[in-house]
Amino acid sequence: DEARALKITKKYEKLLPDQKFEVLSEKYDNEDEKECDNDNIRLDEEADRKAEIVRKLEKLETLRIERKKKKIKKQERKAEKEIKRQTARLKRIKNRTIKAEQKKKKEQLRKKQKTYKSNL
Repeated sequence: DEARALKITKKYEKLLPDQKFEVLSEKYDNEDEKECDNDNIRLDEEADRKAEIVRKLEKLETLRIERKKKKIKKQERKAEKEIKRQTARLKRIKNRTIKAEQKKKKEQLRKKQKTYKSNL
């Protein structure tokens, strides 16, 4: 800061050589420090606000991910139930067809026995 003040005074001395300039570095230092402190405070507040926004966004993202996971689990459970239902249905159909085939074979055997007995 002091170097900056010297630089500024030299600049004005070159522009206006007939006037004398004093370096008022202490006064500028105090004002610059106050400005810097105010700027730092503002920057800290802004950083805090941004950090809070980021935290909220992360929280929302985790909630969204959890909802998606729950939805996927729910869909998986539905799919599993549907698979069980379909397999049970297919087993019933298979059993029906097996029973019907057995019934047909018995009927055919009965007919053959009748025809055999009648031929005797």
